[in-house]
Amino acid sequence: MRVISFILVFFIILWSSFWWIASRQMENSVLRWFDQGNIAQERKYDKLITTGYPNRVDISIDNFSITSNSHNLSFSAELIQLLSLVYNNKHFINIIKPPIKIEFNNNHINISGLPIKSSIKTNSANEPIVLISEGKKLNFQDQKDNIWMLNDFLLAIETETPEIYKTHLTVHNITIPANFLGFSTLSSQVNRKIEKITFNSQVVVNKKSKNASKQHKRIKITDLNMEIAWGLADIDLEGDFQLSNKDALNGSFKVTINNWQNFLSVIEKENLLKRKLYKKIKAGLTFLASQTTFKKERITLPILIKDNQVFLGPLKIGKINLKLQI
Repeated sequence: MRVISFILVFFIILWSSFWWIASRQMENSVLRWFDQGNIAQERKYDKLITTGYPNRVDISIDNFSITSNSHNLSFSAELIQLLSLVYNNKHFINIIKPPIKIEFNNNHINISGLPIKSSIKTNSANEPIVLISEGKKLNFQDQKDNIWMLNDFLLAIETETPEIYKTHLTVHNITIPANFLGFSTLSSQVNRKIEKITFNSQVVVNKKSKNASKQHKRIKITDLNMEIAWGLADIDLEGDFQLSNKDALNGSFKVTINNWQNFLSVIEKENLLKRKLYKKIKAGLTFLASQTTFKKERITLPILIKDNQVFLGPLKIGKINLKLQI
């Protein structure tokens, strides 16, 4: 009996020592990350606590914030938790507890609701290779006090090479704010809830190099497939686009719209677009519909974006203003 007790005590001491070493290593890694902040990127927190004994290492960070002054971007959250099994330091669970605030240039978004949970896997160099994130019952409030309600989302990102990422996003039941685009006066024809959005693509991020030209492309999205299920219209989008370090957006898409005639009639009735732009779009859609062999309620549109100028076929319909400073 004494031998068993001795072995048990020895095992507890050994395991406790192992847990203490593993927890200190993880905690020190987090603290080093905060210490690496500088003038260009500020990293702050109020309190850091390590728990989880005996089989986990749980690090809780109160009032986390990171600010990129060079990109005019900041992120803050009331609480961030990093959870890991003590015997597997290549897989983490990350929990972000709202309220969350994101600021970009002169814009900001406040997020409230249930905690956002993520699963993160890393490689031998401790670089993230797989991210799966999900959230439920979230509210997004912008600088104009519009509140977008979201029932749930699932985001998945997998690293294929250091510059190529495979991405997937599914969002269910987005409620559009009542005062967005004059929606407070809309008739019952317009459903304020978008039932589902799915987004799949491959993202290529070209890293900076000293020899890169001024027009060097920074971000390229290929194999883009996006589906939007909305009571007003079902929309499918396929194509590619790229964004340069000069905020120049270029790309081409095929957009398929079901019930496009009903879609146009609601836009006209509710004055959702400027009259001149509406007439341009209606003329282009009517012409394309006359050339198609599909049923009248379905139409496929060729969209071209050239240096932020948007074209519907040969018809210029608008311009995208980008100030991303990426």
